[in-house]
Amino acid sequence: MKVLEDRSEYSQTVGLAAVPLTESDIRLIVRLLGETLSHPGPELDRKHFLLGGLACLVGADVWVWVAQKGGTTPGDVTYFSMIDGGWKSDRQRGIATGATWSKDNQPLHDLMQAKFFTNLRSDGYDDSAWYATELFKQFREPAELDDIMFTGVRISKDVTSTIGLHRSLGRPPFGERERRIAHIITSEVEWLHRSGIPEIDLAPVDDLSPRQRHVMLILLSGRSRKDLAAELSISTHTANEYVAQVYARLGVHSRAELMARFIRGELSKSRSNDV
Repeated sequence: MKVLEDRSEYSQTVGLAAVPLTESDIRLIVRLLGETLSHPGPELDRKHFLLGGLACLVGADVWVWVAQKGGTTPGDVTYFSMIDGGWKSDRQRGIATGATWSKDNQPLHDLMQAKFFTNLRSDGYDDSAWYATELFKQFREPAELDDIMFTGVRISKDVTSTIGLHRSLGRPPFGERERRIAHIITSEVEWLHRSGIPEIDLAPVDDLSPRQRHVMLILLSGRSRKDLAAELSISTHTANEYVAQVYARLGVHSRAELMARFIRGELSKSRSNDV
């Protein structure tokens, strides 16, 4: 089967087959999948449970799942859905979110092109280069975060489901054991990636400018308009205008409606005139 060949090819490329897992690791993976299967509630609740469990297995302090579309550079990517967990505060989440379209994400972004991918930060940056980036100094360090591991699936040519796993400052980086655990789970549980994704090709989020996308993610993070203005170095009046533009393009009227539609993957298909 082509899917199995893709998984095998990736495993051989990164040497995952040479990384042994202990019986304890295997039992923890099986237990997590079993508990997820029996977890009550809708599929999105099970997804949240599974991703929280994956974060525990690999020792991540924060996890973020996003569905994203297109873009050869971070600035061209459109984010459609997002669920997350482990943040210490909305402030921490907001600072970290601000790094989404940083040019320093390019080496990490370039790693996520295979059908299945699980990449460590060290695949894109060695320690000396990482700690010299503006990405780390302006966003990661102020958010009290350091190492990152990305794992996910390219659902189609330009649509990707990605889970970001983050460790706090002062903690050691992710290693090959954590990479293999994450890869096994995210490459074998197909519904994990499709659950919560809207009809992406029709979604009006495509029309948002990079600045409007940034505003959208800040709104989803729960931060105030005052925080929004401070983060973007704009006036509160201009921040209000950006919020109005985002709401109009997405066909929503409040932050609560925006959040609800993103969580359920139910973006409006109606388009408004440019504002």
